[in-house]
Amino acid sequence: MFLRILVILTLVLNTSAAFAQSYDELSNQLNAAKDKAEIHRLKSQLASAGMQRLESEDLSKAEQKKLKAESRSLCSDVQLGAMDIWFGDSVVIWARLHLLDGNWHEARSLLLGQAEVLENIEKNLAANQIPVSSISPLAGCRYFLGETYRIEYEENDQLEPAAEALKHYYNVYIKYGNSPWGERAKQKADGAKVFIESLGKQVRIELGSHRTAFVVNKLKLGRRLIAEGNHAEAFDPILDAINFFPETGKSAAALRNLGICFLNLDRYSEMMMTVEYLCERFNADTNAPSAVLGIGRKCIDAGDEITGEQIFDFYLTSFPSDSHRADILSYFAWKSYKAEQWVAADRYFEQVVELNGSVKAQHARADCAMKSADWKTAAAHFKSLETLLRDSGEFGAPLEKAVYFQGYCSKDPVAYDRFLSEFPDSGLAPRALGEKAQSLLVAGEFDAAFQTMELLSERYPEALSARAALAGLIVAAVEAQRFDIASQVLDRMLTDKQTYGYNVYIRTGKTLLSAEQFKLAEKAFEAVPLNAQRKFIETALQGKAAAQFGQARFEESYQTLDALIAKYPTTGWFYDARIMQGRALAKLGRTAEAIDAYGEVVAAKEDYTIVFEMAQLMTDPEDQLAAYQRIALLANPDKLEDRPLIAESIVVSLPLCFNMQKYQVAIDSCDQFENLFPEHDQLPTIFNYRKEAEHALAQ
Repeated sequence: MFLRILVILTLVLNTSAAFAQSYDELSNQLNAAKDKAEIHRLKSQLASAGMQRLESEDLSKAEQKKLKAESRSLCSDVQLGAMDIWFGDSVVIWARLHLLDGNWHEARSLLLGQAEVLENIEKNLAANQIPVSSISPLAGCRYFLGETYRIEYEENDQLEPAAEALKHYYNVYIKYGNSPWGERAKQKADGAKVFIESLGKQVRIELGSHRTAFVVNKLKLGRRLIAEGNHAEAFDPILDAINFFPETGKSAAALRNLGICFLNLDRYSEMMMTVEYLCERFNADTNAPSAVLGIGRKCIDAGDEITGEQIFDFYLTSFPSDSHRADILSYFAWKSYKAEQWVAADRYFEQVVELNGSVKAQHARADCAMKSADWKTAAAHFKSLETLLRDSGEFGAPLEKAVYFQGYCSKDPVAYDRFLSEFPDSGLAPRALGEKAQSLLVAGEFDAAFQTMELLSERYPEALSARAALAGLIVAAVEAQRFDIASQVLDRMLTDKQTYGYNVYIRTGKTLLSAEQFKLAEKAFEAVPLNAQRKFIETALQGKAAAQFGQARFEESYQTLDALIAKYPTTGWFYDARIMQGRALAKLGRTAEAIDAYGEVVAAKEDYTIVFEMAQLMTDPEDQLAAYQRIALLANPDKLEDRPLIAESIVVSLPLCFNMQKYQVAIDSCDQFENLFPEHDQLPTIFNYRKEAEHALAQ
């Protein structure tokens, strides 16, 4: 092909050499080598490393002379062997040695004389599918031919050698741009171009059939530099290729690499412009979606999820039919799922299901609805999951669960029946029967609930779900105010105490206690024997005492708590037990003992409710007033639970103040009340007390 500088000039090839190992390392390897082919290669590489030292290191004249002689000797040995890539490299190295000595004529003569041989070497490389654009010895040959003409035109200030130099440099730049010589050739070509134009001549470059090779080599160079982490250096060759051919089959990949360069150079706005350009201009290019995703993934890998996800959004909007769409939707779906953003997650999972009928995504939709407590929607999603599974021929555990959870989410006995009919031997069957019984009980169908429980006990007597179902039936019965049912269920549970864990009885007792079914609650707590674990005994005794108290059996309640404290003096229930004992003693008229119990609690912790209860039992006015004043002055008015106690304590303390003629205390208490409770309905009473106290002080 041709490069025109007023006259048509022919383009040729270039190669480059990489010097990964040091001179000493290669020298040691050569000394140890035995294989003839390996010796041949190492001599060429050692000569290259020597050339690198000569060109880059500050050596003494003696060192230079020695190293030049060694390099020439090595090249001479290589040229006695096979005419391969190492032979070609040795020719280029010899020419470089001539140039190092200022003998550009000899260098040119050598390179021109060996050019045909080097061309044949390149043809052999190409025939064996070896990438000649990066390793062909012709790259170095043409580059250093350009150097001989550069030296000539710089020495003689002539146009013709400048045109020749430009021709050789551009051949290297265009055909071997991804070699180490490519970018050097571009810089030298720019210098030659400036020189030619300074002489008033116009430079016009025509790439001809090398246009494609130029783009490919530029892109290869860019990819290589990116892989090496040299994003700043990779930017220019990629941009050059795109500018030459903005819309080729390679453009999408090139723009991807350009975007990655922008990312690593912190040029985010330009990176996003690249993404938008890919989405808009290359919307129909099958390579564009992967290019956009490649940039997005690099952002996420770099820790910038926000920008990466913004790019993924561009992708989803721009490429609705791309094969990777489901993957990106799944990414957003699971990210939302992990963040417990159930609505957003469901929206993405829904699109995944629409795209590919994903069973996993449909199951996730059902799970999102369950986590949102949207049971009706969850049941519908499990129904859709069942359809997908049946369509795919899946009749195993996933299908069992899909059918089961339709009943679980809908609480529909009919749905449970459908599950039990199709999967009677499923491990979920006991659980389904238990839940069906509860749903029937909640619906008020108590006879059907008991029949279901009978079936559960008959079929699965050892099933944990049977035990849990009975306890659940009690809860449901209590909520439905069907205490007769709760009593029957409890009696059934008590017929075989070994079947149920103590936790079940304690939980049942608490449920009944909260419903003020004290007699039933006591029966449940008594199911825990005194030889059980301490944690169960403590809770059961406390619950039993509360049930006895609720039945006005105050002495028994007191004695039960006394037994608890005697058995476990350090029990965590100690203060709760003493408070209940105090209340039981108060009901029994044993006021002094009650005050002692309350006092024991108050001495350990500030509980102003207990102080108030204790004050109401006191018979000494001085002690009683002191207790009320303690609440009024020490309780925290900023705590909502303390404010009513403060107000009531002040109100009930005022008559005591008057009885003991403590009028100033009464006035101070009235002031406190007015400040704290400016809108209280007791204010008229407070005003009257204040007025009377002031009048009494004035006497």
